Amino acid sequence: DEIGDISSPLQAKLLRVLQERELKPLGDTVTHRVDVRVIAATNRDLEANIAAGLFRSDLYYRLNVVSVRTPPLREIPEDIPLIAFHFLSLFCAELGLDPKRLTEDAIQLLVSRQWKGNARELQNEIKRAVIFSKNDFLAAEDFRNCEPLITCHEDNTELYELDYREARKKILLTFNVEYISNLLRRTEGNVSLAAQTAGLERQSLQHIMRKYGITSGEFRKDAEKK
Repeated sequence: DEIGDISSPLQAKLLRVLQERELKPLGDTVTHRVDVRVIAATNRDLEANIAAGLFRSDLYYRLNVVSVRTPPLREIPEDIPLIAFHFLSLFCAELGLDPKRLTEDAIQLLVSRQWKGNARELQNEIKRAVIFSKNDFLAAEDFRNCEPLITCHEDNTELYELDYREARKKILLTFNVEYISNLLRRTEGNVSLAAQTAGLERQSLQHIMRKYGITSGEFRKDAEKK
């Protein structure tokens, strides 16, 4: 992880291992043959670092056989609910807790963030909320360190400073979450009735719900509490 941060001496040692396919462990007198595949990750521009003399070009080309770019979370807000649910399930299981769910306002809060720390920052926020929450759900107030940065208000200049595609994604995401959640709340979690009310096929509505991590169960629970 963070291959772009390793020191020049370590870069040279790693390059030698990859070229010679052998290494000598610290304190050992015997050289060992190795056959490994390296998967490296970085958030740095390695080509710029090469130009600045901070990263070895020979190591870069040795590593860069197949390159996969992972877009930052701010470019894929529609994926944030699914990633958040993944971390939520992971930490509940890891901490031996009963499964928890994310409320509508929590989802809206999470997708409104810029997430400069990307998935790692989101992961930390989810874990912190899971640890401190005493409920079977996580609401917006459980994310004390995670205040919204973007809303769909017409006077929000930050939204309109984004490029067209990013701004459109965020507006559509907020609309879909709010509209479908409101629809399911009014129909008390009845997906068939919700689809009919919205003029959608049931399968189309279910597809939208899966895409944005919305489940009908939480709205049935809310209806049962009334």
